[in-house]
Amino acid sequence: MVLWLLRSDDAWMERLVPLAFSMESGNRADIATASLDVLSRENPAALWERVVRFIDVSEVAQACAHASRYATLLRIADRANSKGVASAADAATILRAKASTGSSPSVRPEETLHASHVHSSLAAAWRELQSFGVLDEATRIGVASVLRELCGQHSFDDVQQLESLAAARYKANANFIPDRWAARLRFALNVALFGPASIEQLIKIEAALRIHNPEPLVEPPDGRRLISGLIEAIGSGNAARFLPSSGDLVFLDVQGYLEHRRQVVRVDITSHLLSPGQRDPHPIELGTFRPTELPRPVPRDQVAVCSRVKPGLAHFGSLTPSIANPQFHELLHAPASAMVRYHWRDGSTVRTPGTSRIHELSILAIQREALALPPGWRMLWILRVDGKVQAVLNKAH
Repeated sequence: MVLWLLRSDDAWMERLVPLAFSMESGNRADIATASLDVLSRENPAALWERVVRFIDVSEVAQACAHASRYATLLRIADRANSKGVASAADAATILRAKASTGSSPSVRPEETLHASHVHSSLAAAWRELQSFGVLDEATRIGVASVLRELCGQHSFDDVQQLESLAAARYKANANFIPDRWAARLRFALNVALFGPASIEQLIKIEAALRIHNPEPLVEPPDGRRLISGLIEAIGSGNAARFLPSSGDLVFLDVQGYLEHRRQVVRVDITSHLLSPGQRDPHPIELGTFRPTELPRPVPRDQVAVCSRVKPGLAHFGSLTPSIANPQFHELLHAPASAMVRYHWRDGSTVRTPGTSRIHELSILAIQREALALPPGWRMLWILRVDGKVQAVLNKAH
């Protein structure tokens, strides 16, 4: 919704641009920053001209002591600079002049941050930050100090429990919706890490702590029609008769959450290449990139049709559409334009009350005429529901 608003009306830019690079601790500012990052990727020069009307970069450079927001503004400026926008070049110079400053705030022993305070959704980021060498003792004290301000008179344990109870009250599913305690800790990390970090470190910190999908996700013209056959096959129990295609598109990868028998289920369709004489598909890695980073292909020595997103949380979409691997393109001699990558939210299977954001789908598909395998090569598809194989399919039409 925020992306749609920002694409449609500059009145919302006036409200959200200052918020995006503020020191507000709530999710609102993170979503505003993320929205500008995505729009900048779509059109760097035009987005910069819209942003710079509502902020003074010199003031932001002095006031925004938040690693991810600062790094994102620099990235937006760098993109516009690469398109020849002079004001963006000046802004990038100002932002890159950030000086590193150390600080060691003191906290009482009972306010020490413990391993139990690190939410599971931040565990990988925490390890990554440790590998960068930026989570020293002074920084941990700084994180606890910022958290102390955010928690007011309550202990960390109490606030962590209160946030969990609030999420349960509103039936927020932790597998789909970012945790509010994790958001507090992420803010504290961004603030505590900002001062001592160099620009190069800020860029790494932002990537580790990012909570949004940076890709401009594309919706299909008619998502419900695309998956109507899949929904029918799962609902009827005739998965073996399902054909992984729709119209002139053949599915190469499908990931999504649908409702089946009043329960949310995870649905996956993976496609597999078989070389001449090969009977069974090679094992493939079911997750090669995070939903908070841009897709990347598997190593060239792996025989795989595509690269898939790992499980995780991300604003705007956790199920980044898979990307076809270069080896597959080369085998088919198919242009990149023959592939389509779609992402959308589909509520057509919903029969029970619940949040619509759970019902998310993504598809990688190829134009039917472009799927021309060399002699002897063939493909098969595996349909899984909640990780269990429901059917192995040998044809798409």
